[in-house]
Amino acid sequence: MDNEFRTALFTPEDAPEISRFYRETYGDDFPIKYVYDPAEIVRRHDGVNHRTAIVRDGDGLIAGMGSLFRLAPNPLLYEAGQLMVARRHRGKGVSNIVGRAVLEEFPTQIPVEAVFIEALCSHTLSQPSATNQGLLPTGVELERMPPLGPKKGGAAGNVTLLMLFRVYRDAPHAIHPHPAHADFIGQRLRELGIERTFEPGGPPEAAATDAQPDILRDAAIATLTVSRPGRDWPDALARFEAEAAGCVRHVRLNLGDPAAPWAVDVLRDRGFFLGAYLPLWFGTDGVLLQKLPAAPDFSAPQYASEGAKSLAEAIRADWEAVTGGN
Repeated sequence: MDNEFRTALFTPEDAPEISRFYRETYGDDFPIKYVYDPAEIVRRHDGVNHRTAIVRDGDGLIAGMGSLFRLAPNPLLYEAGQLMVARRHRGKGVSNIVGRAVLEEFPTQIPVEAVFIEALCSHTLSQPSATNQGLLPTGVELERMPPLGPKKGGAAGNVTLLMLFRVYRDAPHAIHPHPAHADFIGQRLRELGIERTFEPGGPPEAAATDAQPDILRDAAIATLTVSRPGRDWPDALARFEAEAAGCVRHVRLNLGDPAAPWAVDVLRDRGFFLGAYLPLWFGTDGVLLQKLPAAPDFSAPQYASEGAKSLAEAIRADWEAVTGGN
């Protein structure tokens, strides 16, 4: 079946067809709007920050595509995304061709320490493919992505995402997990086969928090990436929450900083609960905490493996511990 298809790296001439491919797959509802702008697609694709494999059929049309792109502070940690297969070619092994290019070939062509994906939990179609390609679940982003279709109405209709990681080149180091998260992180470490030293935390040394907000108001999602919590962390968090009112809120926190457990205490006091372990996110590891505008519907997400189900139950237990189940 592979003989029907050929794979090549993205070229600028592919950009208009990629925009049409997104509309074919998602209509006009994809929350990251640059994908509908061919000029912006070209600007972002440099082969290192954003590297894309295009699979074409015998007629020269796009049958599938997939990318590695930088999202985290660590430039050697990539997200694998834009993983799409044309409807006319589904069930023909195109997703396996894309997966090999992105997860096996690309890491031999550019420096890569780790790759993660966010698999939809509105169905389980993509989850087995990810685990078959060596990615393992590390967290659940509850009701994170707006529905791609006519159903609207806030987080209650949003799609949950399963985070999965594959570590290619690890750098063992000390981390400072919160006691409430230590067992969860320890289990993820055992499954990934990587080593960390757990050390106790302490008060923040810096006065000012080093953090970067990212708020997508149209999609009602907001993220704060915290490289270093400072003594002003409670005020910095309050400002972020005010700016992100009504959004699904994520805070990514650097576990390499000894003040991380103290920062997590502040987050838990404000209703944030465990979302994911993030290996090598900052070069050092990170942890994701999340907060939703309303109580999540834990019955909606679908998980393909017992490991993912167990992970989701641990996150629900932390939500209950933080919020009292309300």
